[in-house]
Amino acid sequence: MNTKKTLGILVCLLCVVLLLCACGLRKNTAADVTAAPVPTVTVITPAPGDGTEATIQATEETAAPAVEPVATPIPVVTQAPVLVTPAPTQTEAPAATAAPAAVEVPAATAAPAATPAPAPTPASANLPVIRKSPTNEDVPEGGSAWFVAKYDNALWAVWHFVSPDGQTDLEYNSAELAKLFPYLDIKNGMYSTLQLNNIPVEMNGWKVYCRYSNRSGYSDTNAATITVTSKGTVDNNKLPVVTKSPTSEVVNAGGSAYFVAKYKNATWAVWHFVSPDGQTDLSYVDMANRYTTLKIIDGDRSTMQLKNIPAELNGWKVYCAYTNNFGTTNTDSATITIKGGPAPAPVTPTAAPATTTFAGTYTESNAHRGIIEVTGNSTLYQVKIHWAGSAAESSDWNFAGAVDASGVLQYTNCTKVTTTMSSDGSGSFLTEYTDGTGKLSFSADGSSVTWVDDKENIAAEAVFVKG
Repeated sequence: MNTKKTLGILVCLLCVVLLLCACGLRKNTAADVTAAPVPTVTVITPAPGDGTEATIQATEETAAPAVEPVATPIPVVTQAPVLVTPAPTQTEAPAATAAPAAVEVPAATAAPAATPAPAPTPASANLPVIRKSPTNEDVPEGGSAWFVAKYDNALWAVWHFVSPDGQTDLEYNSAELAKLFPYLDIKNGMYSTLQLNNIPVEMNGWKVYCRYSNRSGYSDTNAATITVTSKGTVDNNKLPVVTKSPTSEVVNAGGSAYFVAKYKNATWAVWHFVSPDGQTDLSYVDMANRYTTLKIIDGDRSTMQLKNIPAELNGWKVYCAYTNNFGTTNTDSATITIKGGPAPAPVTPTAAPATTTFAGTYTESNAHRGIIEVTGNSTLYQVKIHWAGSAAESSDWNFAGAVDASGVLQYTNCTKVTTTMSSDGSGSFLTEYTDGTGKLSFSADGSSVTWVDDKENIAAEAVFVKG
C-alpha cells in the first residue's frame, strides 16, 4: 500500500519537473536566456525488509551553462547574379560564294505623257444620223410610189403616215391606218425604202417620214408629201408632163439600183432600156426576156428597181415613157455604169415585122360592150380596154407591152378601175387591183384581136375587130 503511494508521489513530482522543463525551454528560445538549473532527483530505496519508506531527496545542481543562440548569418548581396548562358560552339561558316556579276539595266524609257480622258459624250451624239430624206411623190389614183431614206448608226426603222392637217401620226402597220385606207398596199415599212401600191385618191396630201432608232433614242427624216391625181382629172387633150427624170447609177455586177421619175396628167408608165450605141430600145418586158437573170420590179411604175444587174448592162440607159389617150412623153435617160463591166454588144429585139401595125381601136364583135384601144408602135404598145357592165357602171384596164413575132402581147401589172355614175351625173372611181396579167393575140394582118384576162376572163376570148 505504501509502495503504491510512493510511486504516485513520484509520478506527480516527475510531471511537475517536466512541466517546469517545458516552460524553461519556451523561455530559452530568446537569444539571451540563461538556462535554469536542472534539479537532480535522488531516489533512496530502502533495503528489503527494512520497513522504512523510500524517500526522495532533491538537491539543486549547479545550473547548466547558458547556451548562446547561434545567429544565422544573413548573406549580404553585393551584386545581382549574372545569368551566363554558355555560347554554342561556333561552326565554321562556309566560304562565301561570289555574287554574280551585275546585269546592266537599260536606261528607263520615259513614260509617254498621259492622254487626258475624253469628255463624256452627250447622249444626243449617239442618235441615228439621217443621210437622206424621202422626196415628194405625184401619183395617179391607184398608182404606186417609192420613198427612199438613208441613215447611219441605227438599229431599226419604222415609216410613219401624217394626215394633211398634221393632227394624226400613224405607224405603217397600225389598225387605224388600215381602216382609213383598206386597199392601200404597203411594203417594206421597216426598211429604208418604202413602197406604196394602189394609192387611193383619199391619200392626197398625206405625208410620210421614216423614224430611225437605236438604244440612245431616235431621229426622224423630213416628211415627203403624197399628191394623188384622180384618174377622172386626166386631160386626154394634152400630153403628159414629166416633172422629174431618173438619175444615173453606178453599181457592182450583180448589184441593185433604183430609178425614179415623176409626172402629171398620165394614165400609165412604161420603162425602156436603150443600148450604148442608141440603136436598140427595149421595153422592160423585152429586157427581162433578153436577160433572164436580171430582175425588174415595177417596170410600169414611176419607180423601177433592178436587181442582179449583169455586167453586160454597162453603158445601157433607161428612161420612162408616160402615156395618156393623147400621146406619150418620155423622161430624160439615165445611164447604168457597172464597175469594171464590159460594154454589152447591141441587142436586137424580137418584134413583129415592121410592116404590120397593131395600133388602132378594136370593138367586141358580139354585144359591142367592149372596146380595146391600142397606141404606140412595134417597140411598145399601150393598151386601154373599156368594158360597159351597165348604164351606170363600167370598168377600164390599162397595161403596156411589146408584140412578139407570133403576134402575142403578154402583160403584167395591169390596173383595173371601176367607174360608177350617179343620177346627178357625178362619178366615183374604185381601183380594184394593180397586178392583173393576161395577153392579147393579134391576127397576122392586125385586123382583129382576142383578149384573155387571167384574173376574171371577162371577155371569154371574145373577138375584137379593128374598125
